[in-house]
Parts: sequence; structure tokens; C-alpha cells
Amino acid sequence: MNYRVLLAFVALTASTVSAQERKPRARPKRETTQAAIGCVDQRGETWILTGDRALRRVLTLQGDGFSNDNFARYLGHKVRVQGRLAETGSSIFRVREITTITETCKPDEP
Repeated sequence: MNYRVLLAFVALTASTVSAQERKPRARPKRETTQAAIGCVDQRGETWILTGDRALRRVLTLQGDGFSNDNFARYLGHKVRVQGRLAETGSSIFRVREITTITETCKPDEP
């Protein structure tokens, strides 16, 4: 009797394993990384990326995996930020990586 139960268990386990092997594995979605270049500025409690010409707000910056307080070290620097928009059509940019281009910002001359 125990032999039949054991045989049934082994057969059931083998069929379950082979069925799992046949299923294609779901690939994780790749997040699209975007990049922007501008100058880091602070308006109140909000960190922003401004454009080169008139130094107007282009994006609102949020740290993705780090605190927003880390933007303080880039205040007044021209930087390249990489990350993604919080939502399509949003101006909130979730920053994954930030690289200094120059340590000063000034409007481009027309």
C-alpha cells in the first residue's frame, strides 16, 4: 500500500515539474531610462532642473533610491540626470543617477 502511495506521489511530482519546465518564463519589464541636462536649483522645499537659457523650471526632481536632500551638493551645477518620469506627461522626474557637467550655471547667451 505504501508503495502505491509513494509511486503516485512521484508520478504527480514528475508531471508537475515537467509542466513547469515547459512554461515560458515571464521576462521582467525593462524600465525606459531617460536623461535630461540642466541646472539644479531649489524653490522652497522642491528641487528642480532648470533650462540653460532663462533658467526656468523644466523638471521637478525626486530621488529614486536616495533622499532628495542629496540634490543639495549639486545646487548651482549644470548636471545630467538619468531616470524616468513619474507618470506620462508629468514634470516630476525620478532621478536614479546624476552627473556634474560643470560646477556653475549661467544662462546661455542668445
